[in-house]
Amino acid sequence: MRKSETFLLLCLFLSALVIVNCHIQNSNALRIVEINDGNPLYVDILDRWTYTEEGEVVEVETYSDWYANVEVVYVERGSGLPTYPTPYTARITEYTVTFTDITPTPPGETPSPVSLAPVKGNCNFLITADPEAKKGVVQSLKIIPKEWCVMHEGDVEEGRVLKAKITLKGTDEISGKEVSDEGYLTIDIGNYEDDPNKRGE
Repeated sequence: MRKSETFLLLCLFLSALVIVNCHIQNSNALRIVEINDGNPLYVDILDRWTYTEEGEVVEVETYSDWYANVEVVYVERGSGLPTYPTPYTARITEYTVTFTDITPTPPGETPSPVSLAPVKGNCNFLITADPEAKKGVVQSLKIIPKEWCVMHEGDVEEGRVLKAKITLKGTDEISGKEVSDEGYLTIDIGNYEDDPNKRGE
């Protein structure tokens, strides 16, 4: 067999390998490892403080955006053979946060959970596949925007405990297949007493 024919067969084999490998993917390859370092997120929906200007007391109110770090790994390995020409890579482009009120109810009282609007956001980050799940990406996501705080101030100002489900969605850069996963975060939210020296905290 001539060298040119051998080279052609090799190219065809590698192309077939890529095609097969791209179609043998795990359905749960994208995995949220940890959110907010495993800690609850404490949210003070409104900062209020005063200062004196030209002898007059001025009151200021501000709402803030609240973020949490999300650690994600991508364990896609296809058929278990090396991918060519590059490893699998997931591009995450959107996320959704939904809230469930899990505030403890005092004995003898009827539970009265509040209904809260979901948060939808866009993002754009890449995660290179690591079948051993040792190398991931930590991304900061806006979990509660200031507009949400304004909308739901009356619902949560007295203090609520929320269970937030965070869903990430994106696509595999090689195969184009959708990837997604979800994780959970506890949020302690309310309008708490403000310390003028800790604005936005």
